[in-house]
Amino acid sequence: HVLDRLLLLANRYRQRIARLSDVEFDRWTIERSAGANWAVDVESLDRSGQGAWLVRRGHDLRDAAGNLIEQISPYWLVVSRHQPTLGPPSAQAEFFNGLGDVKDLEGWARENRDQYRDFLRWESMVENLILNGLLPEGERVRLDVHYRFLCAFAHPTKFGYDLVRRSLSASNTLVPSEHVLSELALLYVVAISRMELETFVEFASLRPSLIAVRQPIAMKLSIERLRSGGRHLWFLGDDPSEYDFFAEANKRVWKTWDKTSSILESRLPMMEIPPSEVGYYADPLERLQHLHVGGSEMTTGFSHRSMW
Repeated sequence: HVLDRLLLLANRYRQRIARLSDVEFDRWTIERSAGANWAVDVESLDRSGQGAWLVRRGHDLRDAAGNLIEQISPYWLVVSRHQPTLGPPSAQAEFFNGLGDVKDLEGWARENRDQYRDFLRWESMVENLILNGLLPEGERVRLDVHYRFLCAFAHPTKFGYDLVRRSLSASNTLVPSEHVLSELALLYVVAISRMELETFVEFASLRPSLIAVRQPIAMKLSIERLRSGGRHLWFLGDDPSEYDFFAEANKRVWKTWDKTSSILESRLPMMEIPPSEVGYYADPLERLQHLHVGGSEMTTGFSHRSMW
């Protein structure tokens, strides 16, 4: 979904130059100020250690008269050009068949590697989302939580199995573990589907002369049903639940408690905490179990109800 969002909506990207001497940096700065052809799409050029960061715009498409008719995300070129099977520069001599020049292969592999680093690594994609205003900085933590959690199941790691075993042992007596596990999988399907539809609608709305949603009202209703059905996951763009206020209220008390005196009674009621100040959760599976069973904390006196 993150890659789709960048493909459909991004018009800028960050490009890292690993090494750039002071002399070269000064020359680039002068050339950019003078309007050099290579810099017409460069919005900023900043020093970064021994290298530099450039922010470039996407690719303009113009008609024969020079009128701008479309703006293509820079990620279109990346996806069309990137070759995952190419391997690193150091491996090219092993694959070289004697035709051409191995140095050309190494250069291509180096460019391919740098392209992945700048565009397709998770950190790079998230940074480009933020750069394009497609992800509020405050929601980066949320996105990373779900990326890490789902990564635990991308490979058969012990940690991933332990998460499931812990769920089975903790929830069997309170709520069927199969229910919680399958519900979480469905919640991810619902949340990502909703955001895919929202992204496509936004993509079409930016190009009214080129593309349109055939049934916009039906599409809007579908998006709202998905949002309503998956709201308790507290994904991107959603609001915290009563349990999240409960968890935040407890954290606030425990963080200020000196562990020697009694817990102070003078504290903010949990539902009066501003929603924007409620901290995010780290474990989606554990949180979903809490939503099902409800609970109370004896040390603070706070409690929350099951959502069902």
